[in-house]
Amino acid sequence: MVDLKSDLPVEEYLRQAGDADFIIVDAITTISDELIRQMPNLLVIHSEGVAFNAIDLKAADECGVYVCNAKGMNAMAVAEQTILLMVGMLRDVVANDAAVRNGHQIEAKGAYIQNASLLELAGCSVGLIGFGDIARKTAGLLKAYGVKNIYYYKRHRLDPEQEQQYGVQYRELDDLLAQSRIVSLHLPVTKATWQMADQAFFPKCSQAAT
Repeated sequence: MVDLKSDLPVEEYLRQAGDADFIIVDAITTISDELIRQMPNLLVIHSEGVAFNAIDLKAADECGVYVCNAKGMNAMAVAEQTILLMVGMLRDVVANDAAVRNGHQIEAKGAYIQNASLLELAGCSVGLIGFGDIARKTAGLLKAYGVKNIYYYKRHRLDPEQEQQYGVQYRELDDLLAQSRIVSLHLPVTKATWQMADQAFFPKCSQAAT
């Protein structure tokens, strides 16, 4: 077994491990066409994470090399981080933490009271774009927070029993953006999803109060 740093020149990978049967790689390190085609014994490339978009799938297919990922392995951890970011955004954590540290917590509290601007996650509609392992875990956590309107969009709609199981409602993408106060993307990086959140995307997002 050879342990190599990421982003080394192809020549260095080949010098140290050109005869390897397997590559285990982190989810963002490039495994190029050039590297794959010069490793005659290569059988499997395994991403240690969920993503595999940095691996040249065409070259792997043409060379008979299997490409695997660790589907679902970090789904709950990422879902928890998703909720953390949602609540942190609603509570303006960075600014309010600074206010407390600087002795201005009363002013910060007063601003919420005066403006009636304190939002709870349960009072927000949340749209999930993509509905794989991470989004499904996120939906479960949102239900625990009491969120009533959890919308989702994916290429192939779930059957009604699954929608009821996860407590979600299907919306076409533009409708989801228009009806959701919070939008969370849970998509693999593909040609179809690359730069999805572009200049046409954000004007479609909801300005509604819930």
